[in-house]
Amino acid sequence: MAGAASYSVYRATASGAETLLTGGLTAASFADAKLTNGATYFYKVAAVNGAGEGAKSAEVSATPQAAQASTSASFVGADAATQGNWKGVYGADGYTISQDLSAGNPALPAYATVALVNSGNYTWAASTADPRGLLKAAPNAPDRLAACWYSGGATNSFDVDVSLTDGQAHRVSLYALDWDRRGRIDAVTVRDAATGATLDAQTAGAAATGGGAYLTWAVRGHVVFHVACANPTGNFNAVLSALFFDPSR
Repeated sequence: MAGAASYSVYRATASGAETLLTGGLTAASFADAKLTNGATYFYKVAAVNGAGEGAKSAEVSATPQAAQASTSASFVGADAATQGNWKGVYGADGYTISQDLSAGNPALPAYATVALVNSGNYTWAASTADPRGLLKAAPNAPDRLAACWYSGGATNSFDVDVSLTDGQAHRVSLYALDWDRRGRIDAVTVRDAATGATLDAQTAGAAATGGGAYLTWAVRGHVVFHVACANPTGNFNAVLSALFFDPSR
């Protein structure tokens, strides 16, 4: 303010109740460090010169929040009961179902991008009534689908790159299905896409994948799901049948 030699800052935790926080400030900005996250604070500022302190400014308020990690993933749980009956349970925000050519797939939310790396495509059953098969995405579809993204060979693993761009946490669920019940074990490691740091790791055992199982994480930011075959012996594949996106609860 023109003519000001210094400034006084007034603060309160209730509107209109400000008292002097600090005075004699000569800089045009002030950082208040003695705050509690989640509490609302009210401020007024007054200019001071040789004639004394002028009228206080209009009141402003602010509510500090704790800084959140830009990328995180915490395991929510496993579900072996829902099987392929995902509609109304998973995918409220969006989904992508492997090899589902019916109308409406994929239907990713605006905040998410998905890319599969080093995976192949395979369909066990293009149409089935088996409850382990996922309901097709098309509205009122009468049948199900049993298919997967997979990887074999020396690495026997692949990556699912998931980027959530809105800064919010969302539930991301992976559906693992061992359709032909070969005893496949899926090991899923969630990594920070930028740093490679491991954020979480879970395993879906043979009993879970044989019946169809969802693994769900609360995810924020850009992560990579590394899906690997965890069978100690034998010629098996890492398999994954779908991804579902839901609001964080």
